[in-house]
Amino acid sequence: MVCHIKPEQFFNLIFGYYDRYFEALSDLNPGAGTNIKEFSTVPSGEVWIVNNINARNDARAVSIMFDAYNGTNSARIKRETSGGAGVDVIWNGTLVLKAGDRARVWFFTTTAGDDLRWEIWGYKMKISQ
Repeated sequence: MVCHIKPEQFFNLIFGYYDRYFEALSDLNPGAGTNIKEFSTVPSGEVWIVNNINARNDARAVSIMFDAYNGTNSARIKRETSGGAGVDVIWNGTLVLKAGDRARVWFFTTTAGDDLRWEIWGYKMKISQ
C-alpha cells in the first residue's frame, strides 16, 4: 500500500499544528529610500511554516524583496517590481522558520509619505526542547 501525503501534512505529523500565523502591518509615513520591515521573530520551542508573503506600496510601483533573516544572515526569497500603485508582490510556497528567524520585506526607492503594507500567512508548530 502506498500512502501519499502533502508536505504540509508531513510537517503536521512530525510536529503538530499549534496555531495560525498571520500578520498584517503598515507604515503610512516611511522615510525615502530603502525601508526594511520585519515580521515577528519565532520564539524558542516553535517552528513557523510560512505559506504566503505579500506587500505593496499604495502610492507607486516600487521594487520589493522578501527574505528570511536569522539575525546575522539572510536568504532572498523573491524580488520583483510591483505592477503599479497598490499592486501586491506575492510569494507563495513553503518557508520553514526556526527559533530566532524572521521574515522581512524590503521596499526600495520609496518616497517619504508613501503607504506601505505587508502581510504574512502560515501556521505555527510546537516542538520539544
